[in-house]
Amino acid sequence: MDVRDSGEVGLRERKKVQTRRALHRSAVELVAERGLAQSTVEDIAEAAGVSTRTFFNYFPTKESAVLGIHPEEADDVAGRLRDRPAEETPTEAVRGCLREYAERLAADKGLWRLRRSIVLRDPSMFAALASATTAVERAVAVALAERMGVDAAEDIRPMLLTSVTWAAIKVGLSHSREHNLEVSEALDDALTLLDETH
Repeated sequence: MDVRDSGEVGLRERKKVQTRRALHRSAVELVAERGLAQSTVEDIAEAAGVSTRTFFNYFPTKESAVLGIHPEEADDVAGRLRDRPAEETPTEAVRGCLREYAERLAADKGLWRLRRSIVLRDPSMFAALASATTAVERAVAVALAERMGVDAAEDIRPMLLTSVTWAAIKVGLSHSREHNLEVSEALDDALTLLDETH
């Protein structure tokens, strides 16, 4: 691949990210305004300026578009853990990986708050979010087990470390939202308190 090809791949990836974000934003805004049942995939695609076919290239359902979670999300997050510096301890690696993931989810505070309000008022959305985050947790735990040189099916440490870290991050995100704190500050506080409580 020459430099020009590399630039084209970079541009293509940026366009994919922009399209995914536009679909996510449109889904959140429409569902917040109309409700989940009254918002169709066609409406979301039209609001984002793309075809319905393009919508399905990015998200399998309108629920996943509202959450902003694509089918490869768990594998992507686990891949980020695998890419962490080798000198990091398992704790540092899982914290860094899950913290980056949480900061990305909460990057647009207005959209994050809208999405959260949708999830809290719709049981099917709450279930979809729980399922998606469980898949991310499991994928990260498997990647962490590989990093630690253990079998995730036999050794509970990778899942335990991942779950405890994710729980602290969720508490930090909630604290940030409820007290209007910067996400990074709230995550620092939650992870520091986790260290101090054991």
